[in-house]
Amino acid sequence: MMGFAPRMVESGFLNLNNPDRVWFQNVQWTNDIFALITFSVMVCIGFINRQNTSLHRTMMLFASMAFTGPATARLLEWLAPYSIIEGTVIIYFFFPLAVLLHDWIAFKKLPKYPFYGFLVLLVLMVLTFFLPTLEFWTGIFLNHIH
Repeated sequence: MMGFAPRMVESGFLNLNNPDRVWFQNVQWTNDIFALITFSVMVCIGFINRQNTSLHRTMMLFASMAFTGPATARLLEWLAPYSIIEGTVIIYFFFPLAVLLHDWIAFKKLPKYPFYGFLVLLVLMVLTFFLPTLEFWTGIFLNHIH
């Protein structure tokens, strides 16, 4: 067994008979996968475009932001278990939005790279919550556990 979710089943933390816990772990697993892909792509784009300082800076910064969702969700699961989703979404969108607003104010125009980065993170969050609602994706997650 590979990954965190199968170990949670073995340790008894993830009860497969509790659909809420299974859904929540499916959401976290989905976010982990897409955050890793987003991080890798953004770091590659930033690395390839080192001469374009604006693009490089934005890609490196937003690549690190791809993991704020999973990290915040896991932190809030222990600190504030009744506001995990709300807190994660607020914190997850606060950082890239702050960068976007800062650059907009500093350069007095809508910055295209932070805007695109924000859109990518928005798509990541939508996929994180949409895919676990699909039976196909849930089947993939459950196969991952077994």
